[in-house]
Amino acid sequence: MPLPPPLLEAIAAPEGGRIVFVIGAGCSFEPPTRVPLAKECSQEAHRKLVADGVLRNGDCADPDDLSVLADAVQAKTGGQSALVSRMPITRFKNASPNDGHLITAALMLEGAISNVVTLNFDLALNHALSRVAAQTEVSIVKGPEEHHRLGRANVIYLHRNAEANPEEWILTTESLAVAWRDNWEEVITRFATATPIVVFAGLGSSCGVLKDSISRLRTALGDGANIYLAGPGKVEDSLFASELSISEEEYVQLGWVDLMRAFSDRVVLELASEVARACRDLTYKERWPEENVEELCDRLAGLGLIGFGQLRSSWLLSDRTFLKLDSTHATLVADLLLAVGLIERTEGLTATMKPDGIVEFHSPTHRWSIRVASGNGVRRWTSIETDLLQREKYGQTEIPLPRSRAVVIAGVPGARPAITTPASILGDTDDASIVDGDTHLALFDVDELRNDPSKIKEMFA
Repeated sequence: MPLPPPLLEAIAAPEGGRIVFVIGAGCSFEPPTRVPLAKECSQEAHRKLVADGVLRNGDCADPDDLSVLADAVQAKTGGQSALVSRMPITRFKNASPNDGHLITAALMLEGAISNVVTLNFDLALNHALSRVAAQTEVSIVKGPEEHHRLGRANVIYLHRNAEANPEEWILTTESLAVAWRDNWEEVITRFATATPIVVFAGLGSSCGVLKDSISRLRTALGDGANIYLAGPGKVEDSLFASELSISEEEYVQLGWVDLMRAFSDRVVLELASEVARACRDLTYKERWPEENVEELCDRLAGLGLIGFGQLRSSWLLSDRTFLKLDSTHATLVADLLLAVGLIERTEGLTATMKPDGIVEFHSPTHRWSIRVASGNGVRRWTSIETDLLQREKYGQTEIPLPRSRAVVIAGVPGARPAITTPASILGDTDDASIVDGDTHLALFDVDELRNDPSKIKEMFA
């Protein structure tokens, strides 16, 4: 199912930050995360509580309902630690992010999403942010004690998370429905959802103040309130849709991962378009022959949001696994992409670009692999060569780089030195050493290739 036009427009808006996501357990159930849903967690925790003598059969009116079970444990023990300790805490903490989590993290880095409010206890989103090297660009707020950490983009754990004090988890019926009204949970929900569009995903039903906050948001914004619900089933089967009066036009019948892939497909088209504009600007200003820019950028978009971000990181020799696109990066990537187009056109080849930064050139009978890299306008030849060799030796990418000996370099100030720094300060090394392997890289200046296209054949030789 395609996304509604307002969602497509908002996710790709140049100023960004028009969309907030509120996500529930269904998002962490999709593989490889596979965190059990609340019903399964409740059933297993109840079994252990009875087996351990904390509860007796019949103490909990509905062992399938985690909130009802929390009420029973609260009544019996005066707290909820006994329940929390019998939930899959380690699994929550070590939850692997699925593609939906990873895309969400990347979209937050790109500025397309401002906040994500999660009702889950698992840390899959934290791990996704780590995987895309979010560093300080996305804040993680796990409770009211971290309210001061709110930043430009935030992941907010509304019900706390697996690292919080067990007594602070929002579990009981009272805490879900009443106790947090007019407290931090309501304040942060109203803050986080005060955007043009709120998208709910992975939710079976609403809870307490969340429902109240959305109702108030609808009232405050009137016709300007754009609230959408996504789910794999039909709208008439969704309790949440019924509770919030979600219409068919406001319902997107997509599961979590498919939903986020649809958002990323729209955003990556916009990013590729920005690189295409930078290519055209460079071609005009430098008076270069025109290359097949649109098709080249379509191939970049074909890498997907994550793959394109990884390629940018590799081409620009970043120490991050994912590099967001800004205007400077767009120009640097365009410079390299035009070099790929030059080689294609001159030699009659077809290029395939990969997230690890390798570019494969194909003819009907042969295939060659080269690397491309940028000095970003400041780095010199020797440091670039050292960097490339170190990346190859120590594997600074998730996928080991193939041994491509030819490298096309752009964005380096000054002329290329006749002799590059030796790989070893001890003197000459054996390029065919069985210990170190081939330590020689053949570096080619893209401007030299433009001025003398015969050097392209030398590169492939």
